[in-house]
Amino acid sequence: MLQLAQFLSPEQLAEIRQKLAGAHFEDGQVSSGKKTKQNLQLDQNDAAADFCANLLTRRLLEVDLFTNYALPSAIRVPLVSLYVSGMSYPDHVDAPIMGKALNQQTRSDLSVTVFLSDIDSYDGGELILRTATGNRSVKLDAGGLVAYPTSYIHHVTPVTRGERLAIVTWIQSKVQDHEQRQILYDFLVNLAALPADTDPQVRLRMQHIYARLLQSWARF
Repeated sequence: MLQLAQFLSPEQLAEIRQKLAGAHFEDGQVSSGKKTKQNLQLDQNDAAADFCANLLTRRLLEVDLFTNYALPSAIRVPLVSLYVSGMSYPDHVDAPIMGKALNQQTRSDLSVTVFLSDIDSYDGGELILRTATGNRSVKLDAGGLVAYPTSYIHHVTPVTRGERLAIVTWIQSKVQDHEQRQILYDFLVNLAALPADTDPQVRLRMQHIYARLLQSWARF
């Protein structure tokens, strides 16, 4: 799992909020068909939908911490979701393959949530992930991102005050296996943490190992 506290800048957040002011939201069941899903979703025909989707997709591809973790080969069109007081989304698993037309289908390796509401502006609305080591509760301030394996069972707790606004999307990774992807990310993090005076040949050998692992595990 990856968490980035300031994935979106204050300026980007302001742009998104301005576009969403007065935008049309519809029943969130239109994108999943799950009757237990209780939220609203930005109408994909609304002009704000393209703006938000393009901004988020562009940002996902320019933040190295994210691309090094996700190794994206495809990004689904992002969706803006809204939970008002009383709404929630019980335990569920996101679709492992998305897209109706065969030439538009992608595998869902990672689920991504970018929080748009100030953390103090609403109560509840925590994202609960059921991981192998126990439940993880995620609720980040506006602009924060969390990415996690799509295979996780997860839910959104009821919102009891205010509104929870977020953008969600799904990633197909060049490296399908989560453990392999995590090893590659940890390798890069530790490589970047080497002291500045590290022997250049040691650094080169580590870069070589990373390249060999990525070449061995990546699929297109």
